[in-house]
Amino acid sequence: MYNPFELTKAVIRDTPHVQVIRQPTKNGQSCVFQKHFKDKGLDNAGYWLQRENDFLLDLRELQHTVNPTQLNFDQSSVTFVATADAGVTIQDWLQVQCSNQQSETPGNPFKHAGQFLQLIRACLKALEEIHRLGIVHCDIKPDNICLPYRPYPMKAGQRIHIDFEQIQLIDFAFSISRNRPLTKALPIKPSENYQSGWLKTALSHDHSLHNAGDFAAQKLDYRVDFFSLAYLAEKISNDGLRKPAGEHGLDVLTGAHRLVEQLYITASGEAQGNISQVHDSLIAEIDGLLAKATDLEKYRQFQLETNKTQSQADTPTPLASPSGSETVTPMPPVEDATAKPVEPKPNKTKAWRIVFGFALVGVIGAIAFAVMTGYIRLFNRPSPDATQQLILINEWLEQDSDPTKWLQAIAQLKPLAEGGDSAAVNLLASSYLTGRGVKIDETKACRLYKQALDAHNTDRKEIYDAICVKP
Repeated sequence: MYNPFELTKAVIRDTPHVQVIRQPTKNGQSCVFQKHFKDKGLDNAGYWLQRENDFLLDLRELQHTVNPTQLNFDQSSVTFVATADAGVTIQDWLQVQCSNQQSETPGNPFKHAGQFLQLIRACLKALEEIHRLGIVHCDIKPDNICLPYRPYPMKAGQRIHIDFEQIQLIDFAFSISRNRPLTKALPIKPSENYQSGWLKTALSHDHSLHNAGDFAAQKLDYRVDFFSLAYLAEKISNDGLRKPAGEHGLDVLTGAHRLVEQLYITASGEAQGNISQVHDSLIAEIDGLLAKATDLEKYRQFQLETNKTQSQADTPTPLASPSGSETVTPMPPVEDATAKPVEPKPNKTKAWRIVFGFALVGVIGAIAFAVMTGYIRLFNRPSPDATQQLILINEWLEQDSDPTKWLQAIAQLKPLAEGGDSAAVNLLASSYLTGRGVKIDETKACRLYKQALDAHNTDRKEIYDAICVKP
């Protein structure tokens, strides 16, 4: 498996249709990526390669589009697309383990609400550049969005940060443009979850035309990219976002969840004439949330957690010092052949000390159990603010059955549930069971009902027993 942070030659992607190879340049500081469509792997491969070259030429002045390193204008001889290193893909960022302090559980960098908001903001900025030119990417997914890091290249043990301002979109072979009408049906299977229903319908329609006729995909607009971005944001947020520190931490976390639903609403709403305004309004809301976050939350530095290989297992592992400025390698124990074995000292502890010790441990254990039991019950009680917020959500939802209200309610329920509020957990579980505001997911509903039961909330026990307990 290739390492996205190395600068060596490697196969980045290898599918039945396409192969992407990373080629290091002579100076070793930057790489070139070459994409080849395999023989018989894709019909009319030359047409799609030429089309991507044309897009790269059109977009070469944009800040957030990958730069070509070699343009080819002769369709009969186009065999590959060559682009500069655009950074580490979001797909790779989602798979790495990062931590920025010793007490922090490693995870992908977007688990922090501030970094999550920075990511969505950067994606909106990149999409706004192509959307205002009448271009729709049509394949927005984690491995088609790149985020570089600084300082580059990374050295072992070095702390880095993501450069969100330099986000870049890649892979424009199957994009749509009002200035470059399709003459062949897009060779994309309408089967991926990140594809909107509109995109899937258009693809299915065009495939039935056998490259002849009026292609429905040509009429697609920015909303299909918004749906894919919403799906990506939902996938990250559903894995669990960490509440930022500070007095406004819950507001930032709630706003991050709400943003996912707003992206879906934009994707399913009416098309707007002023495309830049659509992007700018969401970016402004994100900026308002980021203004409430601490600088640490917005500009995190972290260190990658590396797994030991078999060859490294026998080598002392460097330990990062608290300052991160140096490493200390623990030395293996040295055996002294001349040292005499240490004789164990006789145990002079009296029997009454042993008995007293056991009694003392028992008393301390009983007190600790009582304190922890009370603490757990106290922790699982909703705070007055959370209780009031749940009451308001329920009253608000009971006014009418507007589906957008459930979308907004879910965004408020998720952080309450993540904070341990068992009533919010039950309401969120009911949403997954009935499909109100979220996709029906019985497995997730049962897991949430069980979480509430574990917190001694039995309000939905009958539902849990009927739906989730298998005979």
